[in-house]
Amino acid sequence: MVKVTKIITIVFSVIALAAIGIYTQKIPFFDNQILSSPEQVLGTSESIPNKTYPPYWKFDQLEGTQLPSPPVLGATSAIGINLTSNKIFFEKNSSKRSPAASTIKIMTAVLALENKKLDDIVTVTQTAASIEPDSMGLYPGEKLTIKQLVQGLMLVSGNDAAESIAEGVSGNRSEFVELMNQKAKELGMNDTFFVNPSGLEGDGIHFTTPKDMAILSKYALSKSAFREIVSEREILIPYTVNDRENHKNFYLGNTSPLIDYPGYLGIKPGYTPEANKCLVTLVNVENNEILVVVLGSDDRKGDTESLLEYAKTLLINTSKKPFLNVPI
Repeated sequence: MVKVTKIITIVFSVIALAAIGIYTQKIPFFDNQILSSPEQVLGTSESIPNKTYPPYWKFDQLEGTQLPSPPVLGATSAIGINLTSNKIFFEKNSSKRSPAASTIKIMTAVLALENKKLDDIVTVTQTAASIEPDSMGLYPGEKLTIKQLVQGLMLVSGNDAAESIAEGVSGNRSEFVELMNQKAKELGMNDTFFVNPSGLEGDGIHFTTPKDMAILSKYALSKSAFREIVSEREILIPYTVNDRENHKNFYLGNTSPLIDYPGYLGIKPGYTPEANKCLVTLVNVENNEILVVVLGSDDRKGDTESLLEYAKTLLINTSKKPFLNVPI
């Protein structure tokens, strides 16, 4: 009788173990070998080395919803980041070095705001006023505040404003450029090198990457004055002559091709033949701040909109699954 009881116990134990094995095979969430790379998790277009990713379902097990496929971009390189969760959701050649045209004016604005007061006065020189092609229309001898120059820098991409800021902050362009590269190093922008405050061609080899531009943009957006300026649709600086300011009136209309996109918050477009069309954009998507950097594009507006729509789809359809867990 005891032997029969032992045999029955053994049989039931084997059956139980087999059932557990079958059950766990049906729940891949607990299998550490199911998903191990960012491409498998969210379909990103570039692996990120030296990172460990937890296993996530590729399909929503409750709703049977497949994660959306990432868009195919024409841009040479790009990155998409959810600043609210501080996580990357898309990458394409995000560490590829390339020129970034006027988007580097973000650094120029940062240094102006960090090294001067908003109401500090800068006198425009002949050198600064002669910088072309894009300008806010400065004349030699005009006196404007740092805030007004940053407005002209960021909204209409004034190269004359960039040069005036460089001279006003450091005394001359070369020392200001040294300050730019020093700040880049402090921020961890290890694949960036500046040669002027505007992003124009002709002063030597200069470069950055989408990832570095994202680092810079996130830092710049932490400053309330910067965030306020880049979110403006238009600004009118009135004619003023007093004991401090001396300038004509300026109309500054935001030149971003995404200015009419729902939830637009900033920040800066750029173009040179060398860099092609570039765009850094911040948009509120489903109460999340989405930052997109696109470099070297024939259709920067379309590429950026594709990534914003992709982010929206992820936020709506994958609420139970987090964005790719990579701090920036």
